[in-house]
Amino acid sequence: PITSIFMLTLFGTSLFMWIKANDKSARFYLFAWVWIILGVISYFLTINGIIEYNLINRNAVLFGIGLETIFFSLALADRINSMRVEKESAQNTLLLFTQEQNQILEKKIQEKTQDLIHTSEMLEMTSDIAQVGGWEFEVVSQKIIWSSVTKKIHEVTFDYLPQIETAINFYKVGNSRELISEAVNRCINDG
Repeated sequence: PITSIFMLTLFGTSLFMWIKANDKSARFYLFAWVWIILGVISYFLTINGIIEYNLINRNAVLFGIGLETIFFSLALADRINSMRVEKESAQNTLLLFTQEQNQILEKKIQEKTQDLIHTSEMLEMTSDIAQVGGWEFEVVSQKIIWSSVTKKIHEVTFDYLPQIETAINFYKVGNSRELISEAVNRCINDG
């Protein structure tokens, strides 16, 4: 009796899950329990003499268990397939989200690049109007870079490339040269 109650409870649960919860995998469990219940009923009817004794009725429980095993295997395969579909759907959603985020990031990068270009142009215009030049010395490569305003101040062509040995000659002899030499040497030695 306890086994029968247990089997009927599982059968009822499968039926509920299939109909009410709309769980497609539950149909396999439902059909699996149908076969085992039919096998048990057939077996009891055979041993009580209600239906004729033959090989199929006598082994109905074994046939029911065999069919139950097949349906449980189908249920497992169906669940694996549905999980695979869910995984692919989640991956596609994540991929779309990543692509959207990349587009947003690309747009922000373009906006920031335009802002930087605009700021650079404004700085160049301000520098040109104020006649304030700028220069940079790369210690490792020993390369000097002058801004366009610095080149205008020193009255050289736009494509002029200053050299470390001759750039000092653009400064006034005396205190100006000494100050710039000291400043460059201090930066090279002390950072």
